[in-house]
Amino acid sequence: MNSYSHYRRLSMKETILFLDDDKYEMMGLLDKLEYDGYKVTYCYDPENARDLLEQGMKPDLIISDLIMRTNPEQTSYEAYHTGVDFCKFVREELHLCCPIIVLTIVTDEEVKKSVRQYDVVVLNKPIIPLWLLARVKEELKRKKSDQ
Repeated sequence: MNSYSHYRRLSMKETILFLDDDKYEMMGLLDKLEYDGYKVTYCYDPENARDLLEQGMKPDLIISDLIMRTNPEQTSYEAYHTGVDFCKFVREELHLCCPIIVLTIVTDEEVKKSVRQYDVVVLNKPIIPLWLLARVKEELKRKKSDQ
């Protein structure tokens, strides 16, 4: 493949907003997505992600952690609500219809149910990068067929 066709293939990939408070844990996932040609914007703080979206960023897909600590004193319960609140913000305030994949270590089905009400896919951590990549492709394909 010549460099032009490689560039063209990469430039045609979709944009992903990736939100997680632990960048080091997610580096393998980010690397895999970028290697496959996706344009990934990484945010470690939900407020950064909110700002980008309010400023007009229109990602094709969002990947978000469910439990994000925005300060060291935050309880697990408060951190959990950070992820749920972010999904609620995307759906109810911005009215974005892009697919959202939520990653979590939480195993409690009631907790997962509370975020699924915002039409998201919930995947358990740790996740193998190839599995996430396959799910990203599946969700983007579904999005295109729904349009």
